Amino acid sequence: MIPATNRRRMRRGCPQSIGLFLILAVGAVLVGCRMASCAPSVEESAAPSFPHAAFPTAKRLAVPSIAAHVMIARATPTRQEMRPETETPPAAEASDNAATADAGQQKLEVEAEGDPDIGRAPLTVHFNVGAPDEADDSACEWSFDDGSPPTHGRAVSHTYAQSGEFMARLTVTLSDGRAATRDVPIQVDESQEVPETE
Repeated sequence: MIPATNRRRMRRGCPQSIGLFLILAVGAVLVGCRMASCAPSVEESAAPSFPHAAFPTAKRLAVPSIAAHVMIARATPTRQEMRPETETPPAAEASDNAATADAGQQKLEVEAEGDPDIGRAPLTVHFNVGAPDEADDSACEWSFDDGSPPTHGRAVSHTYAQSGEFMARLTVTLSDGRAATRDVPIQVDESQEVPETE
């Protein structure tokens, strides 16, 4: 059995112990609530702590993104696309076609010579043609610049009866339309009079 003296001490100490326990419990609760209210939430800790006033909603919406810049750049036509297509005039097309046809054909090369090309009247000159094989006699025309009719042939002769300077001309025309001309200068001096003998 508990002595009476001890029972009286226990009765006096119980209210004091209960009061101390309640004070400690209330203090612990207050401290825990204070710490919980001060600790930031997960969302607040992950988000940047910039004030919303520094980045208003209107300004954030006004700043275009990089993707928007790319889409605008692709949608904007270039200067070359904005230029209207110009039609080529018919005259320019015709000249281009003619130049192409001339480029596709080989240039006709001919040579002409006269022997002799200087002498006293009457002077007989032998003319020769240097031309491709397809230039036959009918394709080679000679004019002698002294009023005589023209002559055809790859090799011809002509006599100049009067003195003077003449320009014989050769014209070669092939069946494919190609043509070429060459000039041969001829100088005919006055004839030397032979003195009569007694």
